[in-house]
Amino acid sequence: IKYLPEYLDGLFHMLSDRNKEIVQMTETLLGELKRELHEGGQPTPVGYGPLIKILIAHCSSKEDRTRKAALLWLLDFLE
Repeated sequence: IKYLPEYLDGLFHMLSDRNKEIVQMTETLLGELKRELHEGGQPTPVGYGPLIKILIAHCSSKEDRTRKAALLWLLDFLE
């Protein structure tokens, strides 16, 4: 989680891969990372600022799946 800002962008790019298995594995990993960010109600070592910048950039993706995932991550941060 500490290094999430360094690889989150790449994971979101993988959501538009043509290989369905890669997309499924990426969706699973993103879900696990999101859960880990909020696990136990403890503050995380990751600042939300860098993550939000990455997510906002992916909100304008041409790929529906990528846009939807980015918006859901942002919504999760607001809750």
